[in-house]
Amino acid sequence: MNLTVWVDVAIGLSLVYLGTSLFVTVINEYLAQLLNLRGKQLCDSLKELIVDPEVRALLEQSPVLKPFFDAQAGKAPSYIDPNILAHLLVGGLAIGSKAGDTCQRASETIDKLSDGALKTQLQALVATAGNTTQGLVTAVSEWADRSLTALGGKYKRYLHTISFWIGLAVAIGFNIDTIGITRQLADNNTVRAQVVLQAEAMANKINAEAATRKE
Repeated sequence: MNLTVWVDVAIGLSLVYLGTSLFVTVINEYLAQLLNLRGKQLCDSLKELIVDPEVRALLEQSPVLKPFFDAQAGKAPSYIDPNILAHLLVGGLAIGSKAGDTCQRASETIDKLSDGALKTQLQALVATAGNTTQGLVTAVSEWADRSLTALGGKYKRYLHTISFWIGLAVAIGFNIDTIGITRQLADNNTVRAQVVLQAEAMANKINAEAATRKE
């Protein structure tokens, strides 16, 4: 078997597994939306981030954030803007005190919170915010964004597990046998030529779409 045949076989195998991976991705996304996995994970992450009941009660007063804390609110949103969360958090904390500007009032309320990880983190953010409200909001927004992203790692690992089992089921269901496919492509010139033509057509379509987007 010459090198050209092996290249064509590799192209054929790549095409088969590309189509399989896209099929698995579609099923994965459908299940994620059907079961609202993103929304549930975001709710869990936000509750894990805002562990103080007093602070959580402040955020629950906002219609934007209420669905993330209320189990009876129905389907939870799958995204939260860290900047909005920061404004609502700083503003809610500032309401608890009447002296000074927003940053000072928020700082006083934070100092009165129960000892814990959230209080320590917020105090650290106040210390690095530069004594300005906008600086505090920016610091809280960046902290919330990084924290929620880190906590969302559990969701990614969960999706990887789901993808593995879906991929296994698809491989068994469609009898995707790498050895059998390789033999078929290597021994059947007609099949191999058709697969290579399909791969070339797909590559041309992708290149055309990429060129259109650049224009």
